[in-house]
Amino acid sequence: MLTSPVPRALRATFPSAHIAFLTSTPFASLYASNPHVDEVLTVDRARTNRDVGAVASLVGRLRRGRYDVSIDLHRKLKTAGIARLARVPTRIGGSRLDTVRVMLDVPSHRESHASEHALAALTPLGIADDDARPEVFVSDEDEAAAVALLRDCGIDPDSDRILGIFPGAGWKLRAWMPERFAEIARRAIDKDGMRVVVVGAEKDREATDDIGASLGADAVTLMDLPLGVLAGVSKQCAKFVSNDTGPMHLAVAVGTPTLALFGPGNFERFAPRHAPHAAIREHIACSPCKQFSNQCRDNVCMQLITVDRVWREVESLGAADAGGC
Repeated sequence: MLTSPVPRALRATFPSAHIAFLTSTPFASLYASNPHVDEVLTVDRARTNRDVGAVASLVGRLRRGRYDVSIDLHRKLKTAGIARLARVPTRIGGSRLDTVRVMLDVPSHRESHASEHALAALTPLGIADDDARPEVFVSDEDEAAAVALLRDCGIDPDSDRILGIFPGAGWKLRAWMPERFAEIARRAIDKDGMRVVVVGAEKDREATDDIGASLGADAVTLMDLPLGVLAGVSKQCAKFVSNDTGPMHLAVAVGTPTLALFGPGNFERFAPRHAPHAAIREHIACSPCKQFSNQCRDNVCMQLITVDRVWREVESLGAADAGGC
């Protein structure tokens, strides 16, 4: 999602080019309806990490595509090697195997936002685009499935104002307290008359169950949605509140005003920067966290984020017409 400004910038500069986007299979739906992309290629990353045959198959597909230029946003030796084996003549990246190296590990880029960092890879092509807004285009099928799912749960997206909540996190220290999410939901219901939809994956079950138990019939919980349908549900929300995690970026990318709660993650690199979105963090000495473990003594960076502060930001989130697509 954070690389989505790249095909947009490429299309603006090269309107007649054939643009292919290679991504891991689970994320293909994020680009399936993107008007800037002509072709979505998928790869099973786990297989290519252990199976030489899978790498050879990928190389063969790329050779048959007869691509003129590759842009390696991973900037890794392995991905550069695949492009070289595929005989792509011009290979832009960060490896010695690339024909054009873009040095992004310098002060001017090191602390840039992830989307800006991705756009910087286009510099050798004469592209200096500074529009780093991420965008995800929801397919008609996924949007219809999302609307039908919400209506089955007694929520009418045409008339109900929906607050979406994602309380999970891939790294547990990034997770705000479930009881505090529940309090935000309660205020949205009682003060603003909103409907609340809590989304999560199986690994988030403890947090979603806690919130569901607190709110009872006043909230709907949707678990393990396909990525495209999750995008569709997020798009139907009037506002979205999430920890620093993938579904937060997805809500931003579909244009829903989103509040991101940051603790140990890299705020400068990953927090949404453009209206109508907002982000919260506490300025403490150890943030962003350098240990990348779950051994923090008190998780103070998340503990210091209060319900009152989050609620003020939720109330002030802007209209959805200034963000993604």
